[in-house]
Formats: sequence, structure tokens, C-alpha cells
Amino acid sequence: MTSPQPPAPAPKVENPPPDEAESPKRQPKTDEPPAKDEPRSPDEEGKSGGTDKNNGEPEKSEPRRNAEDARAPGPDERSIPENLIEALLNATGYRADRINSHGPMAYGEGATANQYFGVERPDFRLEPRTEESVREELDAYVAGPSDELLNERLRDQHLVCLLGEPRSGRTHAALSALAQRHGAGGLADLIGPADAPLAAATREADLLRHGCGHLLRLEASKLSRRELTDLESIARTHNARVVVIADQTGQHGELARFVVDHMSPDPAEVFQAHLRRLLVRDGKCAPRCSCATVECPAFCVEAYGVWCLDDQGLRAELSAIRNPQEATMLASAVATRRIADDIGLREVTAGLSTRRVDTARSLLAATSETDPVKRRWLRAFRIAYTVLSDCPRVAVMEAASDLFQKMRPVETTAVTTNPVLPGQAAETSPEQLPDITFDKLIPPDMRDRHDGDDENRTPSTNRIMPALLDVAWNDYPSSPRILTSWLDELVLDRSPKVRSRAAVVAGYFSGFDRELIFSELISGWARHDRGGVRQAAALTCVFAMEDKHPKQIVTDHVRRWSRNTSSLVLDTVARAYAAGLSERVSMRKALQDLRRIASKDWYWYSPMVGLAMRRLLSKETAPVLVGQLLDWLHDGLAVTTVHAARTMVELAEHNTQTSLTPWPTVLRWSGGDREDLNHIAELWCNALLLPPSAFAAWRALEGWVHAAGFDPALEEIVLAVVGRLCAVAPLRVRMRFHLERVWSQREPRYPTAVKVAEILKEADR
Repeated sequence: MTSPQPPAPAPKVENPPPDEAESPKRQPKTDEPPAKDEPRSPDEEGKSGGTDKNNGEPEKSEPRRNAEDARAPGPDERSIPENLIEALLNATGYRADRINSHGPMAYGEGATANQYFGVERPDFRLEPRTEESVREELDAYVAGPSDELLNERLRDQHLVCLLGEPRSGRTHAALSALAQRHGAGGLADLIGPADAPLAAATREADLLRHGCGHLLRLEASKLSRRELTDLESIARTHNARVVVIADQTGQHGELARFVVDHMSPDPAEVFQAHLRRLLVRDGKCAPRCSCATVECPAFCVEAYGVWCLDDQGLRAELSAIRNPQEATMLASAVATRRIADDIGLREVTAGLSTRRVDTARSLLAATSETDPVKRRWLRAFRIAYTVLSDCPRVAVMEAASDLFQKMRPVETTAVTTNPVLPGQAAETSPEQLPDITFDKLIPPDMRDRHDGDDENRTPSTNRIMPALLDVAWNDYPSSPRILTSWLDELVLDRSPKVRSRAAVVAGYFSGFDRELIFSELISGWARHDRGGVRQAAALTCVFAMEDKHPKQIVTDHVRRWSRNTSSLVLDTVARAYAAGLSERVSMRKALQDLRRIASKDWYWYSPMVGLAMRRLLSKETAPVLVGQLLDWLHDGLAVTTVHAARTMVELAEHNTQTSLTPWPTVLRWSGGDREDLNHIAELWCNALLLPPSAFAAWRALEGWVHAAGFDPALEEIVLAVVGRLCAVAPLRVRMRFHLERVWSQREPRYPTAVKVAEILKEADR
């Protein structure tokens, strides 16, 4: 056996670099594997993880260098290939106009390279919609009550804000209105980051496409009158239109000219339209058709839809639906089974509720898990996820952990109760359980398929939430006490969303045990020293009124509280009326309770009385409320005068959208009557002069002057009120200040402000 030949010595390099001269010689690579008994060099020992014989620690090998490492890289080698950066940006979804790179770069083994890239990209980008996709989405679309007003606004304006609840059909309504103006092939989406301000869209003049309709989704907090005006001027320049979709805010204020409140169509009409579409698409006759031929006239499909709607069970199911998507799903279930008799319809409607309860029971039982601790954690998490449907993930996980701790002492099921004995081994905590992540804990049945964004998916509240709450309360013996204790801690959370959701669920649970909820939760919340907790008690009373049980029980509790002497309890009553309870009781009783609360000296600082009175305002109730405010103004109590001033501001900001220009509701009732205008001007004078309401009152009056420039009839009434106000000397001084320093600085300028200046000149003579 011949031993392998030793490797040839490396070529000698004259004047080697300092680093290379001190480093050990490199051995050339050979294709032959080394012999088993051949001793290895120190470099190979370090490469294979060898240890030093002296101290047992691995030897540290120095980085190898050669002459190629010492060569300075050229300019081409220092720069990153341009196509590589574009590929990375496209893969991450960015679109860059310019790429700025800076920072030192060094090449060679053991060197450090730092490179920083600054990507400049627009905050909003344009994504056109294809004509086929628009026609597919608008197929069998049913117009809602607000579509006519939306079309009128888009006819005269180039930007409209469509406000409404999520999953209420806002997108389809906007697409339908824009398609009528620009065609199905001329629509596009304006897409930007969720936290991007609206001003970022106005900085790019070429962002909008000429002659096209654009759809933009924004948070309601990002809406501003100045930015909306700037974006509308850009859209007008491009002969384009923009519909901004945002959640409902309740109060529009200075945005009233742009805002249209979206109202969903009737679920029965949506059901019938989609049922017709599904049957016609199949090319078959309706199930109850007598001819059963392909050439059957189309009226058999219409008759089948009317027959389905005549069923009481189906009508009850449709009455519980709150968004169009659920009506579409029900139509799909009926069309797929091709039901031809009443028994089949009853099976569908009964099967829907039964399947929801069975699904909820299966989700909370978590029978697929063998670990009892993990089963209990899944049940706690899914209850928390159902209750806190629109809250952040962190809040859901914290609430689930709290509920898990409350369920820990007793393992409850529908049959057995197994207490944890003293000295028993500690159970595994949720943090130690494997694969406990937010997304993995949410089963597909609890996800709302309407939302495509995984980050914002919430439970289908109108379908699975009531069934989950029913099972959580009724199927486990100790659940009522555990859930009430858990809700009692949720209302102490800092987040208003968490407190609101806790109040809603407490109101829902009151339908199962009203006395328990009122004694354990609402009575304590109504006397709490924190205003957020009292607000939760007020919301619970409002949602308890929506239950099928007698509403007189809730009304008796609130009327009993209104005769209480505690300031905290009276504040809860005012909050309950402001939250909507005033709409569910008689107006006479509501005004009596509010008058009693407004007469308390310590309650002059609170705006709740004015907010509650605003809830009662309508075209029919406006004369009663104006008369009530005049009584408060003349009864000699300073505190009721302050409440009358605040309430007048709230009533002035309430608009009625029965025409193209939103009218203040109190002016629509008056109709220009001389005596009614005198009463309104007297209330305005009180609100504009009192310090607690002056700032908000002048802002509300500015809204009247601004809206008057778009309607001659409204302008005539507003100028009549302003003329009566200018007869008061202190108001003339302040009116002149606001006219010269505030109203004249607005862009675009108010046309009515010029006529107000003329009235002031005549009043000074």
C-alpha cells in the first residue's frame, strides 16, 4: 500500500501584504480524499471543531486572506444591481420613484459592509378595476334607501364621503353610483397605508385618472374638511369622482356637505334578487314550476321568490339579518337544495339556527383536544374573542387569560364538576402550551368570510355570536357567576371599546337572568366613581331594552334611579338617555327626568343633558324641544340656562338630509315662521354669550352660514336669524370679529358671509 503524495508547496509570493505574510500558507485543493491515518494540519483541526489538548477548548482559526482580498473593489462592484433592488421592491409590494443609498461598503473576508437604502414611494397608489370584475360584483345588486341621495351628490360634487357600518354594502353602493357616472370600465381603487393621512393624496396632482371614478377607504378620524376640499378640487380638475368610505361617526359637523349616511337595502329584497340570479344562471325552471321545461317563461322564478318570502320562518330569519351578505348566503342555501314545499323551507330555517348552536357547542367544547387544560384555554379564548369582536388582539389575549384564571379552580362541563384539590400539582399555564397563537386559536367557523384581511377578521356577530353566548351561559353550570365576575373586571379596562363590548354582552345576558345582571353588575356600575364604568351601565340598560323580555323592568330601574339623590346615579341616568334610552321611553317621562337632572347645581359641567335632548330631536319633536328649552331659559335657575345653551348647540348641529343640501332640523321645522325664528334667535343669543357654550355655539353658527351658501331657501332663513342676533350689541361685536378674523379666512370662502357683513353695517347705523 502506497502512502499519498504530499501536496506541492504553494508558489512563493514576493513582497506579500502584511496580512498575508503573517497568515499560514494555504494548501491547494486536491480531488483525492485524505488518508485516514494522515495527520491533519492546525487549520483543518479548527475547521472540524477540534479541541486544544491543554485546556480542552476549541481552537480559534484565523480568517484566511489572499491577494485577491486586498484588492480594492471597483465602482461597479460597490453598487447594488438596479434590477435586484426592483425585484426586492416588487416582491414586498413597494413602488419606488427613486432609490437613495448611502453608507460605507467594504469587501473582503472579515470585513463589515453597511448599506442603507431609502425608498421614496407615494402614500397612495392607483389600482384600476376591470370591467368584468365590476359587473360581477354589481350582478343582482339591490339599491338601498341612501343610493338616490348618493347619486344626487355625485351629480353635483366630485367627492362624497359614504359613512356606514362595516359589511353593510357600502362598497357595492359606491361602485354602483360611480359606474353610473363613469361606466363599469372606468373605476379604480385608491390604496394606501391605514395610517396615511388624507393630505398625502392631495400632494400628488397626477394620482387620479382623468374621467374615472375612484374608491378610497379611510378611517373616520382621518377626515378633514380642508383636505376633502383640496381632494375634490383635484378631482374636478381631472373630471373624476371620488367616494370615500369610512365608518359611521354619528356627528358630521363641518363635513355635512360631503357626507352621505349609508343605509343597507331590505334583506328580503336582497334575498329575492340573489335567488333569482342563481336560478336563472342554472338555466332551469323554478322548483315549483308546472311545465318543467327550459323554455319556461321567467315569471315562474319571480313566483318562486314570492312563495319563499311568504313563509313565516324565512321571514323571521331575514328579519334577524343585518347585512346583505347573510341574505345572499340564505338565498344560496335555498337555491342549492331546490326546495319545493313548506317542509323544506322549515328545515332550512330550523337547520340554520340548530347548526349555529351545534357549531357553537362544538367550538366551546374543543373535543379535538385531549389536554383538559388546553380545552379550557380554548373555551376561554373563544368566549373572549366573541365578546371583544372589534378590539385589538392584545386586549383579546389579556381578557382570555383572565377568564382562564377564573375558570381554573373548577373544571366545568355540562355533566361533571371536578374541583382542584389542595396540594394538587400545578396545571400547565396557557403560555406553556404548544402552538398557542392567535390565528391558530380561531377556527374557520368564527371567521367572517366577508373580510379578506387576516389582521382584521372578526367573528360573524349576527350569526355565530348569539349562539356562542347562549351556549357559554347555559351549557356550563358555573358559567353565569364566572362570566358576570369576568365582565365586572372588563369594564375597568382603559380601552373604551372593551368597556363598550362588555356592556353590550351584559345587556345580552340580561335576557337570561335579568335580576342577576342588575344586582351583580349594573347596580354597582351605576354608582362607580369612574365615568367610563357608569357609561357601561348606561349602555347595558340600552341594550337590555332590545331584548325580547318585557322592557318595563329596565324602565322601572331607570325611573327609580332618576329619583335618587346620588350624583353618580343621576349621571348614569343622563348617560343612559344620551346613549339612546330616550328613544325607547315616552318623551314626556324622558323630559321630566332630564329636567330633574338639569336642575342640580353640581351637574352644570356635564354635556349629557344636551346629548340626551339631541336623541329626541326630529322634525316632529322640534317644537316641543324648543319650547322646553325656553322654559329652562326663563325659570330663573342659572344651571338650567347653561344646559339650555349646550342643548341649543347640539340641536343646531343636527341635520336632516332630505335634499341635496342638509338642513338644520330646527330650521326645517320652523319653515321661516316669524315667531319660531324669534324663539330660535333667543336660544342662539343665550348660547353665544355664555362662556361654557360660546366656542361651540359660534362654530355651529358658522356651519349654518356655510351650508346656507348652497341653498337659497336655507340662506333666507339663516340671514333672518342672523339679523335678529345683530340687534344685540355684544353679539354685533363678536359677530364682526368672527366675520373678519375667522369666516373670511376660510377657503373656499362662504358666499353668505358677504350678506352677513351687509347686515352688520345696517345694524351699526
